[in-house]
Amino acid sequence: MFNAEYSEKEYLFNKYRSYLKHSKDVTDVITEIKEKTNTYPLTHNNDELYYEGYWYDGSKFNKKYPIPILTEEKNSDDFVDKLKLYMKNTEPHQQYFGSSYCRICDACNGGSEYKIDTDDMSIVFPSGLLHYYEMHNVKPSTEFYNVIVALKFDFMNLS
Repeated sequence: MFNAEYSEKEYLFNKYRSYLKHSKDVTDVITEIKEKTNTYPLTHNNDELYYEGYWYDGSKFNKKYPIPILTEEKNSDDFVDKLKLYMKNTEPHQQYFGSSYCRICDACNGGSEYKIDTDDMSIVFPSGLLHYYEMHNVKPSTEFYNVIVALKFDFMNLS
């Protein structure tokens, strides 16, 4: 047994990554992660600001973020297509000097983030989030999914 949540989360994250790297079945590890940690991809920051898809990376500096859970079930094409369209036609909210890497496969995921404001909240998400939804079928939060599928585009003005 572990003394602190961080130690257990770090252990589970490293076990998950090791199993993925060595192509082992991760079903039991995912079950354990879901039982012992928060896996919901929407993280409350303050007031009305939320982060979608910022993931735990094994460091003590971001332990509030969840571990991304891959699934077999593909995300809806409507959701993925609208997210792509939004990102293609929206300037990033913030650009960083370095890039993030995928917590599942180590792919380089870019270094910018986007922000969507609704009446109830602001959601900030990294440019690499699309990779998780397309390549690993990580499930979005209900809130983020609903915001994205509700987006309306003026296709006459989009390139």
